[in-house]
Amino acid sequence: MKYVAYYRVSTEEQGVSGLGLSAQKESVLGFISDNGELVSEHQDVESGGSESRVGIEKAIEDCNLHGATLVVKELSRITRGGYKYRQLLEELNIDFIECVSPHDPDVVKDIKFSLAKEERNKIRQRTKDALQQIKCKIANGEVHISKAGNVVKSLGSPQNLTDKAREHSLEVRKKKAMNNQNNIRAGAFIVALRNGGNNFAQITKELNSKGFKTSRGKTFTPVQTKRLYERYC
Repeated sequence: MKYVAYYRVSTEEQGVSGLGLSAQKESVLGFISDNGELVSEHQDVESGGSESRVGIEKAIEDCNLHGATLVVKELSRITRGGYKYRQLLEELNIDFIECVSPHDPDVVKDIKFSLAKEERNKIRQRTKDALQQIKCKIANGEVHISKAGNVVKSLGSPQNLTDKAREHSLEVRKKKAMNNQNNIRAGAFIVALRNGGNNFAQITKELNSKGFKTSRGKTFTPVQTKRLYERYC
């Protein structure tokens, strides 16, 4: 069996026992050494609000290229990006397992994905509530001390924390991406090939072989290909 290892931690999880990179690597590489061959390993280290998933996209690309299985310590390491990666794994017919429970059937994986998504939403709400409490303390002239022992006098401009401001920022980024010339050219090519019956792995191979580049000047992954198709179809 061939395996691709993937690890993910947020900034907050770095030092948490069982969730840090070293703990994940120990579990995943231990499983792989007992059961097959390691093709490659990838990781994402992110801040709480980051949506960058370069590591998981590279991992999926390697799985597709080598016919390998994606291995994580826990499925929650994948679900930070929502269901889009689960859907892509299924579309590319890539198997994925968590090394702590490698024999779970698909129905159990679905349940774990749902539970991880629910927990993610709870964490977001707790964070939002905590920030609101800090803002109220500061507004009332009280002193807030961070976990690092620093005195927090401001959380930045309050309007930057509103849902409306976040939605506006997202729309600005989407508009910029839509108008990017690399994206426009690649998007038209992707839609044409997709309408011709090609899957995203085949389209990605064609894009890269013909010299298409992402908006940042890099080669495409199947995840990015699917994203552009949904944007321009």
